[in-house]
Amino acid sequence: MNHLKCSVIAVANQKGGVGKTTTAMNLAAAFSVRGLRTLAIDSDPHGNLTQGLGIPVQSLAVSLKDLIMDRAVPTESAAVRTQSGVDLIGSNPLLAQAVRWMISQTNAELRLRQRLVDLRSHYDVIVIDSCPGLGTLLNSTLNAADHVIVPVDTGFYGYMGVSELQNEIEEIRLGTNPSLSILGFVLTMTDRTVITRETWDALVARYGDRVFQTQIRRCVSLRESPALGQTIFSYAPESIGAQDYTCLTAEVLERLGHRAVVREEVAHG
Repeated sequence: MNHLKCSVIAVANQKGGVGKTTTAMNLAAAFSVRGLRTLAIDSDPHGNLTQGLGIPVQSLAVSLKDLIMDRAVPTESAAVRTQSGVDLIGSNPLLAQAVRWMISQTNAELRLRQRLVDLRSHYDVIVIDSCPGLGTLLNSTLNAADHVIVPVDTGFYGYMGVSELQNEIEEIRLGTNPSLSILGFVLTMTDRTVITRETWDALVARYGDRVFQTQIRRCVSLRESPALGQTIFSYAPESIGAQDYTCLTAEVLERLGHRAVVREEVAHG
């Protein structure tokens, strides 16, 4: 297939528990299933994306912390192949050291962006799972990204917190990354309740066609699979979670202007 110009997508929302890691992990896996060369980056010291893709955090010889803090570390040495077919630059609690280091360094929030220059030629899509909260790590992720996908859970606080993230994105756009854009908002953990309908209506009323039509429904398998180090496509390929992330991936690629060829074989972990 013809490979694409690499797109770097940050999955971000400063509120925790909205499905950022689940979305980053399964989007990356779905891109890989479609035959795209995919890199996932874990930008959270908790290392949830790393563990969800089946890599023990204590096994990382080179992590995101090393790439940020040490220019001598070869970029390609940090990427490990996971059982889902996605390459991963993982993180562990040592990433917190990089946060403290970046605070005292000039332009340190641009370091990740600089390190991705060499990697863009090797991948079609790079997906970055951001940490919750505003601050140095989120800014580093936003500076490295071309686009942002914002998961919003079905609740008052998840919706209200989006404005703070928008303000942060706008500050980055006005300063160090003018090409950054919000690719879309995706409603997660939906069900047939009134609060889901009200949150959906509020999102659409405010953001219009920037809201993805696909909703990620509540699915037990989506909660179980990361604990086993598997994506939804290897753990429960027939589940509604797999269906929803397949549909979301198609929407994302359409918005990026990509026409990807789906591999005939099914990716098994």
